[in-house]
Order: sequence, then C-alpha cells, then structure tokens
Amino acid sequence: GKINRGGEFYKEFKAENQVKENYYNPNMPLHISFDENVNPYLSLSIYQASGLESWKVDEICLEHPQNTLNHTLKTFRKKYRPTKNTVFVYGDRTSLKADTKLQKGQNFFTIIEDDLKRAGYVTKKRLPNRNPSVASRGNFINEIFRSGIYGIDYTISPKCTKTISDYDNVKEASDGTKAKIRTKHPITKVSYEKYGHLTDTDDYFICEYYKDEYQKYLNPVKKKSYETEGSLEEIGINY
Repeated sequence: GKINRGGEFYKEFKAENQVKENYYNPNMPLHISFDENVNPYLSLSIYQASGLESWKVDEICLEHPQNTLNHTLKTFRKKYRPTKNTVFVYGDRTSLKADTKLQKGQNFFTIIEDDLKRAGYVTKKRLPNRNPSVASRGNFINEIFRSGIYGIDYTISPKCTKTISDYDNVKEASDGTKAKIRTKHPITKVSYEKYGHLTDTDDYFICEYYKDEYQKYLNPVKKKSYETEGSLEEIGINY
C-alpha cells in the first residue's frame, strides 16, 4: 500500500473514480503512447477512444534485459494483431531528434512506424507542434479527474498496475513539474527515475487526443460586463 501521502502531482487522481474495467475492441482504432526512457522499463501505453471518452486498456513495461524498443514492439505485435483500423502513435516530440547511433533520417518514431508498417499495421503519428509544459498538462489532467471538464471521461484498466502506482506516487516539485526522484536498481545498480514515465505517456496521449479541449483550457473565454446606453451586455473576450 501507499505510505508516503501528500504532495502528489496528480492530486485529483482517485482510483475509485479513474480505475474501471474495460476491454479491447478489435473493431476500433488503437492509440499508443511511448516514453523513450529505458529504465526501469521502456513505457508503452495502449488506449482506445470514442469522442470525449477514452480508456487505457493496457501497458507494456519490459524490464532489463528486455527493456528495448525492439522487444517492446514485438510484445505489442503479439498482443494486438494488425487490423484495418489505424494505430495512432503519440509520445515525446523531442524523440524526433537525430541520433548518431541511427542511420541518417531515422529517429525513435521512424523506427516505430517502420516496424509496425512492415508487420501490416496502418499507422499515423500524432505529435504536438511542441510539448505541453509539465505544469499546465498536469493541471489539465487534474481538472479532468476532478470535474470531467468539457465532458472528458478518461479511465484506466485495473490491470495497468504500474500506471496506477505512478499516479499514486509521482510527486510535485516546487516549480509545479514532476519530481522525478532517482533510485538504484538492486540488481543492475543502474540509477533511474522510479515514477513518472507511464504518466508521461498518458500526458502525451491526453493532451494531443483532447488538444482542442486542452487549448480551450489554456485560453479560456473571460466574461466582461460593461454599460451600453444604460444597459449591461456580456461579451466574450479572449485573453
């Protein structure tokens, strides 16, 4: 159980509200979101969605020595066979960067797309023009959990145990970001951030899938009243 309470980044997360049984529907598209960190695992989250409703159906978190993109994609292919539906790919936009270890023109996302296309999947990247700030996306998701803002309904399968643990345990830093506290693996002795990776994949998916609602949240319409010929009129003013 959770011992250290207080200071949570996702302060509005409540398992009794956000964790619900759901099922993978092969007749609907898949949405998959990655976090490129490999320790303690490479994080892959799997979702389905319809309108303002979305649900997390699975997580793939392979630990050493299988914490590679190749093993992660292989596991995904075994669990979710290709269909005629599109697989939408989400993640950290900075993973588009060039890598000297890869061939020219390759990056984290081109490897994912090439692998899935060779296996028969129809894929489409969904990445933001720039990554949303950690503090603002956290506030947005907390508001989804608190009030279902704009009618958004996001839930998580109870089998996503590492994701649920992430929501329960990742803390908020003094600047409003996630406090990525480091620890050391007892066997490999590798130092890593214990919490925050799976919730990062959720952040990427939620802020991009609900990007219209997220922009509305960032740029609300402020109501201002003023007199016009002895009467009051309300108009919407963007700020």
